[in-house]
Amino acid sequence: MRKLLVACLAAALSVAGCNHGGGAPGTALVLPTPAEVGITVARRGYSATVHPRRVRFDPSADDRLLVVEASGDLQIWKLPAQWTLAPDRTPTTAEPSPKGAELRVTIPAEAVDACFVSGGAAIFVGDANGFVSLWRPDGQRLWSRQMNGGVVRAVECRHGRLVGGAEGGDIVVWRLDASVVHRRPLAHDGAVISLALSESGDLLVSEGADTLLRGWRLADGEPALVELGSYRAVNHRYRQMLPSLIRLDVEWGWDHAVVFLPSGDEVVSASLGGSLQRRRIDGEVMAERLDAHDGHHARALALAPNGNLLASGGLDAQLRLWSTTDLSVKTVIREHGRAVTGVAFDSSGRLASASLDGTVRLWDPSNGRLLGTLDHLGPHRRRPGARRRGSIESPTR
Repeated sequence: MRKLLVACLAAALSVAGCNHGGGAPGTALVLPTPAEVGITVARRGYSATVHPRRVRFDPSADDRLLVVEASGDLQIWKLPAQWTLAPDRTPTTAEPSPKGAELRVTIPAEAVDACFVSGGAAIFVGDANGFVSLWRPDGQRLWSRQMNGGVVRAVECRHGRLVGGAEGGDIVVWRLDASVVHRRPLAHDGAVISLALSESGDLLVSEGADTLLRGWRLADGEPALVELGSYRAVNHRYRQMLPSLIRLDVEWGWDHAVVFLPSGDEVVSASLGGSLQRRRIDGEVMAERLDAHDGHHARALALAPNGNLLASGGLDAQLRLWSTTDLSVKTVIREHGRAVTGVAFDSSGRLASASLDGTVRLWDPSNGRLLGTLDHLGPHRRRPGARRRGSIESPTR
């Protein structure tokens, strides 16, 4: 069965992996080899490769990390004190303990995306069955609501607003009590694959499989989201490859590919063609499109808490750190063995990255130094509340 699935995916990618016209020489998109597919598991009708697909920090506690596995499980890890950055932005002198990171709970939620809400007291989840739900960190589900349009690909949380985007193109905004604040049916002609809320919680950007980024206002008392502008998020030369790129997003669950900048009305987006661009939410271009990962698929984006640094991850297995002022590269990290599918910063500035190599790694972004690695992720099944220890790799350079 595994060989058949690998062969099918390899055949699909071989069609998209060839060179195509309309672009400059040497800019062909690089798609993964069959070896990148990894192990495939089937779980209650939902198939996915086994790897950590997304990472989110608890906004109220830098030592809690939420990991969304491709299998649908949610993992909450408690990180060791040795991973805390010193005030001078360098790692502490104490070496990480081999048993310092602890898996506090595994929640079998069939999750596709999730985020901490209400100061870390709950987790908002979008799942493969078309439901959004609110969970306590101990694994107790508080409520669940079904969205129209199938799989909930993306969720976002800020200021008590819970936003979900479905495969059918719908966007709905809930309060913590499960009441609907805003509803926008068919906001996109195709799946909603990325969402981002501004720091104030009043502006929303959504990215869809229709190649559009749309900006929305979430005004109190409005019956529906108010659209502010839209623009194409994919280079024209990559549009013929869009079906294969969307399949990668669906199967592997790439992280969000649009983030708000501190100004509140500007965003940086990573296109399905692998480039970065800075724009106003109404669509005005603020900077030229920039090739982010040498033609590789780039989908994972995160903004540092100080607003000066942007992290991106791509199929080239690299993490890149960028200045938000001019989108110049500050640091390139090449430690992961396979594609990087998720990135996140905590409030102190540490950077977490999830990869198809089956690991979640933490970094000091000021110097690119590896702080530690969680490498006991994958197809293990545990009852809610079960604990296990994760190993930490100390830097070797």
